[in-house]
Amino acid sequence: NASTGAIASTWWFNGNLVSAMNQPTVTATQEGTQALVLEAVNGWGCTDLDTAYFTVYDQPVAALNVFPLTGCQILPVTFENQSVGATTSQLTLTGPSGVLFEGPLDGTATLDLAEAGLHTAAFVATSADGCQVGLDVPQLIQVYPTPTAGFDAAPLIGTADQIDPLNDTWAFESTSIGATIWNWNFGDGVVGGGETTQHTYSGAGEFLVTLTAANAFGCMAQQEGWVRLDQLLQVFVPNAFTPPSLLNQQAGTGSRGLNDAFRPVFSDMDLVAEYELTIVNRWGEVVFHSFDPAEYWEGEAVANGDHYAPDDTYVWTLYYQPTYEDIGVRQVGHVTLIRD
Repeated sequence: NASTGAIASTWWFNGNLVSAMNQPTVTATQEGTQALVLEAVNGWGCTDLDTAYFTVYDQPVAALNVFPLTGCQILPVTFENQSVGATTSQLTLTGPSGVLFEGPLDGTATLDLAEAGLHTAAFVATSADGCQVGLDVPQLIQVYPTPTAGFDAAPLIGTADQIDPLNDTWAFESTSIGATIWNWNFGDGVVGGGETTQHTYSGAGEFLVTLTAANAFGCMAQQEGWVRLDQLLQVFVPNAFTPPSLLNQQAGTGSRGLNDAFRPVFSDMDLVAEYELTIVNRWGEVVFHSFDPAEYWEGEAVANGDHYAPDDTYVWTLYYQPTYEDIGVRQVGHVTLIRD
């Protein structure tokens, strides 16, 4: 009240008497043009009026939707501006290490939170008239740590760089960081668990091994790596066999089904591309010859068993070519025939 010569004053706000104090406080509760009238009176009852007009703008309603509020790093979090009456807005996102983002949020934005820990957000909505409403987002965004997956693999025989054909088992050791659960997929349909493990493969080939490392929060990471088992056709040749004697055969007590015949045994018949077996006696006479790896020498001296070879030591010559090789393998050895 800057009136002069007055002994009393009254204040009128939008036509309503609001105060007779010298410095009142008046609150506008609605938008639009407001009229404030000061009436001053002196000692002779003379009055004077002074009117001031001002405009009250509508406040924007600041609203922000945040989702999800928890998850594993890297966590994509969506911030959706749902404000009413605002033309611009400002979002400030703070993580454990400081401010991660500060900028306008006109509609919807998704931010990838790569840092584990608690995150907070502050939001300011501004109307076209410049009115601002600030909003401290009450939700705390919790980003859980994601483990780092890794593993070492080594064959039980040989090295990873020099694969031993006899090796069929690989040992695996997790080098993961921040993991408490380890799940393995060995690439051949078999799975396993544990920080360290080993697996025996049933056949040759290359296998993609996958380690899934997880922690107590359920956050997971994967690491893949190849292991290789070389194809190796192994052959085992007996050095003796005991076919039944002629007398036992005539008496009907011949074959007992135990070590009665001779042939090389292959680890995998499907890997045999070519095969030839020749057996000769001490005089160099051929007593058996075959191109069939499944055929046995039953101790006959000539074809169809016209007569039988005697107890003796015989020389065999074996030739075979694996399916995965361009050249064959020739081996020579001895087998002793002892009739039962």
